[in-house]
Amino acid sequence: VLVGDNTPRFDYGYEYVNANSYKLSRGESKGLLIEESRTNLVSHSIYDGDKSGTAQTSSGDIGNWDLTLGNATFTGGIDAPDGSNDAVRFTALNTGFAILRIPIPAFTPNGSDNYILSFYARAISGTGTLMCDLNDGAPLLNGWTNNLITNEWVRIVVSGVPTGSASFIDLVSNSNTNRVIDFWGVQLEKGSFATSFIPTHGSVATRGADTAFIDGDDFDNIYNDSEGTFVLQATTGDLSSSNQAAWGVEKTSNRSGHFSVVGYRVGGGQSGYTGAWYNANGSTSAFHNMNAGVTAETPFKIAFGYKLNDMDATTNGGTVLGDTNAAIDPDFDRFTLGSYHFGSMKIGHIQRAIYYSSKITDNQLKTLTS
Repeated sequence: VLVGDNTPRFDYGYEYVNANSYKLSRGESKGLLIEESRTNLVSHSIYDGDKSGTAQTSSGDIGNWDLTLGNATFTGGIDAPDGSNDAVRFTALNTGFAILRIPIPAFTPNGSDNYILSFYARAISGTGTLMCDLNDGAPLLNGWTNNLITNEWVRIVVSGVPTGSASFIDLVSNSNTNRVIDFWGVQLEKGSFATSFIPTHGSVATRGADTAFIDGDDFDNIYNDSEGTFVLQATTGDLSSSNQAAWGVEKTSNRSGHFSVVGYRVGGGQSGYTGAWYNANGSTSAFHNMNAGVTAETPFKIAFGYKLNDMDATTNGGTVLGDTNAAIDPDFDRFTLGSYHFGSMKIGHIQRAIYYSSKITDNQLKTLTS
């Protein structure tokens, strides 16, 4: 499901097939989708050639995708996973080697960063093994066709560390088969896991980090300014001063001073640590609880309960630390998910965020974070 700017995205998920293949899920939403910023390095991630349903037989550039050696055809106008007719049908003619190549803007990786190649494919007919790769190297998977399901879209996901300059992706590399397969949604991104598809139509594109706010009546009907509890489970992929995974409330008119938040802290004297902090007046922290630093790509869990002169917090089921002399700020006006005044989450993953309108017990704080 593709949406525009400032529109909530929801996670409909994938059904696991194996390490390299995921079926589209057609069930109910699993919740709000919060993702880090990523760039799709494929400038023509969707075939933009003829969509009349007529097979294109010439070799070379066809709709910015290439039949480099011929021996195959493209047919546009095929139904795609997003409900459009932007998919293309690749038909290998079994008359010699065929290559399905997608040119990309040339770049040179550093030889240590991991990249993820992903694309949607649907098996129609035929047999034979196909290989995909980046510039004849990693990410590379020989036999990705073994992961296909006839007449059903799956997302193929391949991980690897490229070691040389790159200027093309082969979805079909030097293969002579009778395979008929539909393709859509090609993505190459730097990272340790695949994120949702970023459409491109002529240039690379970056999806900004998802940052969610709940305000207005939606906030007023939920938030209790006299007591409550925040619970967060998150992973931060980059332990830097520009990356923030957090869950809390703030005062819109003074984001730099009024906040209550749990998460991974950036900025200030406790930068690099997890914890809970509550600011009641814009200058003095009514409650400030910091715990040991986190490990990148390792989930952490934090719970924080607040009430006048009774605030408690714990991380990962550890010792509950409290404050019996803590003020309450009555002026918070929105929830913030994935950010607070020090910055926003650029690399990370929020697995769960919970708010209770009452302060739960210390034992419950520990249980929820164990």
